[in-house]
Amino acid sequence: MPYIIIIVPRWQITVKTPNGDETGIKAFVSLSVTTGYKRPVDEAVIEMPLHSDVTLDIFPIGSDVEIMLGTKELGMAVKFAGTIKKLSPKLPLKITCEGADSDMLKNQMTKVWNGADWPGIVSDAAEKAGLEPEIGDYPCPETAPHRFRADGHTPAQIINRAKEATGWVGYVIPGTNRFYFGPRGTTPEAKEKVYLYRFALNTPQPGVDPKQMPNVISSNLNYKGHGKYKKVVVDLVDSNNVKPRARGEAVVDGFVEGDAVLKLGPFSANLSGGAADVRKAEDRAKEELMKQAASGFEGDLTAFGNPFVDPGDTILLEDNDFPERSGYAAVEEMVRTVNRRAGYTDKIKLAARVEI
Repeated sequence: MPYIIIIVPRWQITVKTPNGDETGIKAFVSLSVTTGYKRPVDEAVIEMPLHSDVTLDIFPIGSDVEIMLGTKELGMAVKFAGTIKKLSPKLPLKITCEGADSDMLKNQMTKVWNGADWPGIVSDAAEKAGLEPEIGDYPCPETAPHRFRADGHTPAQIINRAKEATGWVGYVIPGTNRFYFGPRGTTPEAKEKVYLYRFALNTPQPGVDPKQMPNVISSNLNYKGHGKYKKVVVDLVDSNNVKPRARGEAVVDGFVEGDAVLKLGPFSANLSGGAADVRKAEDRAKEELMKQAASGFEGDLTAFGNPFVDPGDTILLEDNDFPERSGYAAVEEMVRTVNRRAGYTDKIKLAARVEI
């Protein structure tokens, strides 16, 4: 059952300096935490008030930062863990922090995997970046090459290769040191509750209680109807060879209750690979065609803050002006903002419409 929630936030910001001193930030002008499973690095920005106790050397670069958000009723949760990356050159102090995934862009690996699978390769890359790997408990949809070589590549480059090959997502679970690799929306924190985001009514609607409070403040959304594409063909090509080894085709076979029904086309072919290559090409064709043929909202929305929604979660969008547009969507990225002007708000970037 969907839930709608509007809250007055609580927060706790803890800073631990390289020499072991620990202190808390009790007041700030604004706080922004940005997390997402397609971002290279999570980020937090804290703008401090102009106060006699706040100096440029109070929080050294490299200090560990932990940010918790929550409510009195539901408790607190860590939404960001990382280190101070940059300080403003003058007062008032502005602190920029990068997430625990930043080492994925810095460390380099030189290693050869023989007969390894993608989850094993990703686990090694995550550990190289100082992260704790957490692999989804699902069969991996694609096997790794029998011999996979990294030659001075960063963990991020290796993991991106695994994500491209499998279609899985990989990201640091917000506020932790754990790196998740698996299907989207299946992290151990996946919630039984699906939170509701309701748009304000533009016109009175029969059967809709006008007292139902919307929690979407504004939106930059477009509603995409069924796409113009009726067919997608994908050629599977080796990285070192421009000649396709397999071809997959998917076509729209009609619509049921507004959802596209796909089937495989007649031109799928084994060009120089094997049956597994054809299936992979067909799966990619179906995935791309579903994106083009499916309907749903695209873009981002700004809503009252909810610290218990994270990238990778599923939310329900309710539009009572146009009920046929209501549906579930995946969260790709979140920007959590707390300031005196707007209070606590979330800017949510949607990834895709999903069915649950």
